[in-house]
Amino acid sequence: MKQAVVVLVFCSALLVSGVGRSDTTIGRWCDRMVPNMPELNGKITFVANAKGKMEVHTKFGDGSISKEPLRERPGGIYEIVSSHTGDKFRIVPNTGELQILDNDGLIRIAKRLENTPKSGECR
Repeated sequence: MKQAVVVLVFCSALLVSGVGRSDTTIGRWCDRMVPNMPELNGKITFVANAKGKMEVHTKFGDGSISKEPLRERPGGIYEIVSSHTGDKFRIVPNTGELQILDNDGLIRIAKRLENTPKSGECR
């Protein structure tokens, strides 16, 4: 999944140079918390905001949205800044999948979504 790495490097370069002035979507994933209950699926989006900070936006099955700041850690880990349980993410380089982790380890894996949303995607 060289594309994911290239996109992250390219967006980081834009933000450092000051060119990025609006939110930029870095990647999107479908989080299927309970495989047989699509109403619980969530869409996870990594965003570089207008101030150059990384955020994770999660849209849950009930329509609610969460926006949390991220900080980058060694090993390609993106940690939710305000998490008390060590919630974090790791983009798997060769597949583009998103590992969802906490202090105890791997919770589950979210599947990568294409850049252009499709009708019914992640349901």
